[in-house]
Amino acid sequence: AESHDIHMTSAEVPSDVQVQAATLGNFAYPLEESKLCEVVYMRDFLSPVQLDIMRPIVEKLRPKLKKDHSFASKRLSCMLPVTSPAYSLWTSREMINNLRSLLRGAEVSPGDFPVEMRSYPVGASMDWHVDDLMYVEPQYELVYTMDNCSDSLTQYRDLNGNVHSIWAQPNSLIIIRADSVPHRVTEVGTGSRTIIKLLYTTTYSKTNLYAEVLDSAPWRR
Repeated sequence: AESHDIHMTSAEVPSDVQVQAATLGNFAYPLEESKLCEVVYMRDFLSPVQLDIMRPIVEKLRPKLKKDHSFASKRLSCMLPVTSPAYSLWTSREMINNLRSLLRGAEVSPGDFPVEMRSYPVGASMDWHVDDLMYVEPQYELVYTMDNCSDSLTQYRDLNGNVHSIWAQPNSLIIIRADSVPHRVTEVGTGSRTIIKLLYTTTYSKTNLYAEVLDSAPWRR
C-alpha cells in the first residue's frame, strides 16, 4: 500500500517538530457527496469563545489523568464530568447542527457514552484498529485536538489500501465512522497531544460491545 501526505503545508507544522507530516485543509472522505462520510478533518473547529470555555477545564482535569490500560499504549485518560460547561458545549444544539452539516445531513445526536479527555505523552501510541461498533448503526467517533506539540500522526487507510497521514492541529476535529476505516496514532517521540474524545450516533440501540467497552474504560477502574 502507498503512503500519502495529503495537501502538505510544512510551514504549518511547529518548527520544533521534525517530521514530514500532512497538515490538511478541511476535507471529507470519501469525496463523493453521495456517500456517507467516513473520515472528516476540520481545522479551527471551535470559536474563540468556545475555546475560552475549554481551556480552564482541560487544565483542571490534567491532574486526574490516569494510565489508560486499553488497546492504546502509554496513553492517559479521564472522564469529562457531565456537569462541566465543556460537556454542555459538546452536546449543545449548536454543536449538533454543526456536526450534522459536516456529516452531510446525517441525523446524529450525542451518544450516551461518557466523554473522555486523553493525553498522549512521549512513548504513547495506538496501533492499527477499526473502532468497535457500539450501536446498531455505526457511531461517529469525534477526536478534538486541544493542544499538540508532538510529532505523532493520525493515519488512516482508504479503500485502496493507501495510508494517509494527518498532523492534527490544535483546535482541529477528526471524525471517523466506526466499523469502517482502519486507523492508528503513531508513537509520540517528542512533545505531547491532548484530545477530547466523544461519540455521536444516529440511534441509541446498542450492540453487546457497548457494555464491554464501557466496563473496560480506564476511569471505571
